[in-house]
Amino acid sequence: MFAENKLQLNDSWLFSAYQKHLPIWTAGFEDSTIGNMIVAKKELAMLPGYSFVMNGLEQMSSLTNWYMSERKKKEIGFFQIGGGISGDFALCVVPLIVNDLGIDIKAWSLFTQISDSTTSYGSFSGALPKEKITWNKINQDTPMHSINSDATIVFPIWALAVLDALNL
Repeated sequence: MFAENKLQLNDSWLFSAYQKHLPIWTAGFEDSTIGNMIVAKKELAMLPGYSFVMNGLEQMSSLTNWYMSERKKKEIGFFQIGGGISGDFALCVVPLIVNDLGIDIKAWSLFTQISDSTTSYGSFSGALPKEKITWNKINQDTPMHSINSDATIVFPIWALAVLDALNL
């Protein structure tokens, strides 16, 4: 795939995350360009199957286990870019653990979102952070930030500021 597009692995943020062992869950990836590319490669017999990617339920199970393990060690914040399933998927892990598994666990310690969606109550994309309290995804005392802008502009600036602050 990279050779066809003349990209190198070092140009890939996904490969960089893999190298640093950063967990990434990709809920709803099937409804994306990468999903289209994977299906096309399978249909062209360039891939033997889809087993290299976890389905959504497997991803939620993996995320649940990761959250329960990591939350015991440290505070975990949540940075959401955009909305919809890709954003709220991971936030759902706390209600799953508390309500469905019956395990008492601390909620996310921080919530920040970048979205260019207009505010609307009851939707995924435009829901204000405080609405997530009603779904038990974050607590009343969780620090919450909502940045209403284009993530392709704001996120690189934000990421650079964090990396600078961490001297990385």
